[in-house]
Amino acid sequence: MSKKFSFIITCRDDNYGDNKQFYNRFINTTFINRLEKQLKTNIKNILKYFKEDEFEILIVDWSPLDGKYLYKNKEIEDILRLPYIKNVIVDSTAVLHMGCKVESFYEAFSKNVGIRQAEGEFILLTNADIILDDVLIQETCNLIKNCFDPDKYYWRCHSRKDVDFNLNLIEEGLSFGNNKGKDYFFRTKGNGEIDIETTKPPNIDINDILFDTYLGCPAAGDYLLINREIIINKGRGYDESNSFRLQGGEKYTPTSKIRTYNSNQDGEILFNLYKNGISPRKLNGSVLHLDHAKAPVSPNIYNKSGYENNKNWGLIDVKKEKINDNTYRLFM
Repeated sequence: MSKKFSFIITCRDDNYGDNKQFYNRFINTTFINRLEKQLKTNIKNILKYFKEDEFEILIVDWSPLDGKYLYKNKEIEDILRLPYIKNVIVDSTAVLHMGCKVESFYEAFSKNVGIRQAEGEFILLTNADIILDDVLIQETCNLIKNCFDPDKYYWRCHSRKDVDFNLNLIEEGLSFGNNKGKDYFFRTKGNGEIDIETTKPPNIDINDILFDTYLGCPAAGDYLLINREIIINKGRGYDESNSFRLQGGEKYTPTSKIRTYNSNQDGEILFNLYKNGISPRKLNGSVLHLDHAKAPVSPNIYNKSGYENNKNWGLIDVKKEKINDNTYRLFM
């Protein structure tokens, strides 16, 4: 690998989150507005620590609808021509080859494509509406430059702060949830089995406590920093082996263009990492989540047992063609 790290974003131009009214808040931005602000802000901050040839911003454009390719969008086309930008289009033929629905957006599967296409030693998995605050960007870049134990840990931010377009705080959620006064201590036995040293309360699933309190699973899709080889060989990518997820869930309808997003997949990959000896580390900084409305999502399922992914996860078995200096297409 010739680059220090890959900053991976997954998205598509489908007006996600553009409803003007969301609960009691008025949203006056578009998806493209938020993506543009995310890119400009994060790029400016990354360039304080890395040279242009030391990193890449990898944007996965999953199953673009109605010919709305990100690299053709007039508002962001100049950004997508920058030398450290790599834009990977997942064509509808590749989506169908995978067994997925063209109209749906599969966030976790899109991240798998990013992992497979990344050139960095480290990867940072995030979303199109996430800005790293000043503390987190400094911690992230220093870790990438000076980490001596990349084969032992993954890193999560302290919290996610929902903010308006001017970055004013709306609300905050912690990455490592509180354990409601219980002092749980987790460890891994010699055979990899997870153990807990305390008496758990009645009617509490031990894995729920593990996921929320120790592994840092809440909103894990917004920030996960990890060595690329570790997430491939120990995490095994986000789970593509479940047919329910491939089909977008039982409530899918062709006209809904449903966001097939299962937040539990963000936690499940951390569970796979933990079972394979990779421990969490909490950073002090936070991600800033640009506020938007929410689209319909498929029903959640929760795999608490770990998984073996499909051998070709991340669409490594499809064809790839170069469209321009920054843009590639995956297709069948």
